[in-house]
Amino acid sequence: MSQLNEKVNEMRFIKRFSFAEKLQVIEYFKNGMKNKDLSEKYKVHHSAISKIIHNKDKILQHKETMEKYGANKNVLRYSSVDDSLF
Repeated sequence: MSQLNEKVNEMRFIKRFSFAEKLQVIEYFKNGMKNKDLSEKYKVHHSAISKIIHNKDKILQHKETMEKYGANKNVLRYSSVDDSLF
């Protein structure tokens, strides 16, 4: 089997990035790592990395929100309901 076929077969499975992995990809990209190198490191198609980089502002904004309110935002969102029930 040629190297190209091996690489394609290796990339066929669907990889879902965790939030931490997305932040790590953004950090590597900011430090100068190229899209191609990132796609090889994570064994995904380059378009998957491009989507993360394209949405980096949303991802970083979500990180700020999580840091500000904590991982469980529902507590704040429904606090008036909780107060009336308890």
